[in-house]
Amino acid sequence: MLRRLRPLAVIVVLLAAGWGYTEITNQTDDALRAQHPTWSPCPDKPALQCATVRVPLDHDRPEERTLDLGVAKIPAKDQAHRIGSLVVNYGGPGISGISALGWAPGMFDALNTRYDIVR
Repeated sequence: MLRRLRPLAVIVVLLAAGWGYTEITNQTDDALRAQHPTWSPCPDKPALQCATVRVPLDHDRPEERTLDLGVAKIPAKDQAHRIGSLVVNYGGPGISGISALGWAPGMFDALNTRYDIVR
């Protein structure tokens, strides 16, 4: 009896997961652009601050599907004269960008004086 119900249970779980995912990811382009990340210390790298931002999978159709992207930053050293944030994307697949930023914090010393370095 349980063997016959197992495929039905899998279908019910998949349908429920798909419904929930669709409900939470449909957002307008304006809503995605208006986000303000909530920064907090990264769990395994307290010198960094982490946040999550929702980004579209397809920028031509941002309202269709999105994903939550983890980002990290090294705050500017001179907050009184901070200019803004500089987003960097170095490295390649297979390594967490958050981990990579924590490995070489001195790499951006010259820029990090007045810019937050975000990865």
